[in-house]
Amino acid sequence: MGGAYELEAGDKTITPDAPIPQTKDGDYLLGSRGDKAFNNKNLSAYATVKLRDKESLTYSYLYTNNTYVYKNPMSTITEKGKPVFAGIVKVNDNEGVELKTYRYLGYDGLREYHSHGLQYKNDANKIQASFSVLDRKKDGFSSPCQSDYIRL
Repeated sequence: MGGAYELEAGDKTITPDAPIPQTKDGDYLLGSRGDKAFNNKNLSAYATVKLRDKESLTYSYLYTNNTYVYKNPMSTITEKGKPVFAGIVKVNDNEGVELKTYRYLGYDGLREYHSHGLQYKNDANKIQASFSVLDRKKDGFSSPCQSDYIRL
């Protein structure tokens, strides 16, 4: 969404094929990042070995791979039948709305890790010890925005 501002002399503008849709509070509906797609893969396994009576050792493993992306960005603005994602769009003779490409591009994220666990258990002596390691292979996202637009 975006609000209109007064055009200045020399502004290079785009004349849309149709009026820009507006919300009831006056903002213009410019488009969206598109559909969000998820892909999650998880694999887990464990094995327990009995050492002695009432004593065991268990190993566990978990693999996780998660990706999320936006697909098919959509603009409500067209010029000569083609979607427009950047520029200044005239809403009337005196006002325009600025389209910025980053508004239409979502981020792509990826998280992949391996988790290893080892548990020693001795029921006779009421002892239990657990150890685990998380190995992060990938964890982050890419964004089309400038760093001053990123909000955490």
